[in-house]
Amino acid sequence: MGMVVRTNMAAINANNSLQQASKAQQSGMQKLASGFKINKAADDASGLSISEKMKNQIKALDAAKDNCEDGANLIQTTEGYMNETHDMLNRMVELSEKAANGVLENEDRDALQNEMDELCAEIDRMATTANFNGRKLLDGSIGSNGTVKITSDASGSHYSVSDKAPEKKLMTATTPTLTNTSVAELSGSAKDELTAKITAAAEAQAYSSGKAGTIKVAVNKNGDIFVDGQKETEITANVGEDVTAAIKTSLQNIGFAGADDLDTTTGNKGVTQEMIDAVKAYNETQSTAATDAEAKDKFNATTNKNGYSLISVTVAKTTVEAAEVNEGIKLQIGESSTAADKMEVTVGSFHTDTLLGGINGFTNRSASTTGETDASAVASTKANKNATYSDGITIDISDQNKASAAADALRQVSNYVSDQRGKLGAQQNRLDHTVNNLTTASENVSAANSRIRDTDMAKEMMAYTSKNVIAQAAQSMLAQANSQPQNVLSLLQ
Repeated sequence: MGMVVRTNMAAINANNSLQQASKAQQSGMQKLASGFKINKAADDASGLSISEKMKNQIKALDAAKDNCEDGANLIQTTEGYMNETHDMLNRMVELSEKAANGVLENEDRDALQNEMDELCAEIDRMATTANFNGRKLLDGSIGSNGTVKITSDASGSHYSVSDKAPEKKLMTATTPTLTNTSVAELSGSAKDELTAKITAAAEAQAYSSGKAGTIKVAVNKNGDIFVDGQKETEITANVGEDVTAAIKTSLQNIGFAGADDLDTTTGNKGVTQEMIDAVKAYNETQSTAATDAEAKDKFNATTNKNGYSLISVTVAKTTVEAAEVNEGIKLQIGESSTAADKMEVTVGSFHTDTLLGGINGFTNRSASTTGETDASAVASTKANKNATYSDGITIDISDQNKASAAADALRQVSNYVSDQRGKLGAQQNRLDHTVNNLTTASENVSAANSRIRDTDMAKEMMAYTSKNVIAQAAQSMLAQANSQPQNVLSLLQ
């Protein structure tokens, strides 16, 4: 290229090289200063995405580890309260054993009874107040309110406690008697099938409505079932408001099941086409019958096209008793929201009405060497006047035989508390392993993230030194290139 003064290409090339070297030098200085290999998305787009996901995972793992440690502290606190309850139960067994001794007078047992009452009151107080971060622990709000039942057989005494949710079910108490002409024509399996159908329909109606006592069921000649005016508990056809009242009155006249419950204000509730046909049939018989009695007889006759029969089915409302189960404390022990990363801690009520209520009526099976049961050796409970808990009870040890049975029963209650403590201890051990696992996982993910995100200082320093030398060389060459146009002046002299 000739000697020119307008465009200094040597200077332009040197300047470009200097800018590139400076940019690389600045990038290296940023990495060395921050310690991160990726300081912005442009440094490594895919690496940044992976690294941020890992950072989220690390945060979640560390938070879950803290949650596990909090959960372990909660369990340890709860188990500590249980430990004191255990000590009091052991003392109550001791008091019962002493009261069962025949050498004591009534005054002596009164003194023992006073201590028993105070211990029971303290159990209730502790069950009411025990908490962790304000969350009640022993009042049944995080577990079952089921009463500990004490039973005994030839093999010894046992305890059981219901931990299922309440069940409410209405059961048929008696099998209906099928009467009247239209049903009486049936026999054998057909009659049995109809009987079962009526029973099921009546029970379903009682269950859905909550009614108990007698439910009227209507059956026509074709075997169709009507419970409280509804065919197999379903309305098959509706009528308008204008005729509902008339149908209700007519059905009441003939004693049709469910007529009294028909709603004439909104219309068509519970009214079926079959019921309308029944009214028409009844009105037809009324026009030729001398009395209502004759009309009803004709209505139920086999020659009648509907042939309705009224059958009473007795349905009793029976509640299946079970413990109320409250939702426990759910611990977040993993990084995800799945069930696998949660653990539920449940603790049943430690109030005396649930802890000791099942003792009442327990019979001491070891009262006689002959294997017979001493009828008087029956444990009993009573209201505790010393308790601040409204349903607090105490064990009655004022009688020698009652005290003997109570001692056996209390040992089973103590076994129940032992099992509850053992369950919590197992969960605490599990949390310890979970913490170890989360710690290891967080450490490994952090190491993987470091390999992606962190700067290798030695390698980067070596690169920075090279870039620094290149920048200095480019700067020197730029100075030389800028001086080249000066040579043109020698030609102009």
